[in-house]
Amino acid sequence: MASVSNSCPFSSEMCEETLERKNGEGRCVSKNEARRVHRYEKIIAARRAKRKEKKRNRKARLAQSKLFNGSRENAHSDVVRLSKRLEKEAIQKRLLEARGTTPRVCIDLGLTDLMSDKVKMAVLICVTASFQELNKLSSQLRRLYGSNRHSSKPLHLYFTNFAPSCRLYRMCVMKNEGFRNYMVEMTSENHAELFSRDSLVYLSPDAPESLPGTPLDPSKVYVIGGLVDETVHKLVSLERAQSEGVRSARTYPNTNEVT
Repeated sequence: MASVSNSCPFSSEMCEETLERKNGEGRCVSKNEARRVHRYEKIIAARRAKRKEKKRNRKARLAQSKLFNGSRENAHSDVVRLSKRLEKEAIQKRLLEARGTTPRVCIDLGLTDLMSDKVKMAVLICVTASFQELNKLSSQLRRLYGSNRHSSKPLHLYFTNFAPSCRLYRMCVMKNEGFRNYMVEMTSENHAELFSRDSLVYLSPDAPESLPGTPLDPSKVYVIGGLVDETVHKLVSLERAQSEGVRSARTYPNTNEVT
């Protein structure tokens, strides 16, 4: 009986690789069968390669999508930053244009010297003021600046009697971000030293006269007393105006006044 290797038209290596396993018996396949097996193996290999290629393409598309979305987010962030920068520039321009063309308002932060000892103990401005009181006033100054900053017709603001060594100043720097960059004229000088007394109008609820019901006069400098707390201290601002020899006025009319 001839051996398998002698009867197989292919090499022994090919026969070993192309043996069909049917019913547990091994036999050398025919040439056509070998071609079919070879085609089948090529098809299987091609399918596997195609699946791998699709997988690579999916990963590439996913990476590209993430990159695109990230670019869109970055572009959106750039637009937001540009918008904020333009808004900030517009606000700064408005505030700069207000200087010299709009009414000036001074916040007098140096009332302590004119108060009685009893009032000093209650108000405690820049000397022995408690943390809560200083924090309250620093918040009031921040709100004032924020309101003026976003106004379509901002005023020219001054913080007078406001030395950097003052506890209130240090509190404002600590509590209000960017306080040193506020577009406000901050000075340790008194308003009476900065402006002529004829131009000053000290606003006081105890003043005998009221401001006219017309827009503020841009040639005047309106002074507001800065107090730490919200307690009403009678005559403090009026006495301040009288001691400096400047005009005082109320912001509201007296109900007894004849109109």
